[in-house]
Amino acid sequence: MQAEAKRLSDALKNADVTSAKDVHEFADRLGSVKDDIAKAGDNVQALNPPANAAADTQTIADVLHRIAAVIGQIQTAAANNDDASFQRNVRQLAQELRAAGPAVKDLKQKGYDVGQFG
Repeated sequence: MQAEAKRLSDALKNADVTSAKDVHEFADRLGSVKDDIAKAGDNVQALNPPANAAADTQTIADVLHRIAAVIGQIQTAAANNDDASFQRNVRQLAQELRAAGPAVKDLKQKGYDVGQFG
């Protein structure tokens, strides 16, 4: 979990989505980390956590997979100049980013080090 969190954090920093000048650049920069996020979801899902961490670990994997899917939708909306869909998917992305919070918090409360996911 720690290694995936570190790898994703580094990829997101390198993508520097916050400095994108327009929706197309934002979508491109997000797209550059989509595969990293999907792979992280696969890798987290493949972990064999203790029983008391299994549900939270699965939640994090599921959220990562949903984030990767939403990024694909953002890219499509930007490519089609569909501002309404773009905005809707960006809001969905924000919701997905928050969705892992309770699982991360629960793991931390149980004493697990989730690295930069926390």
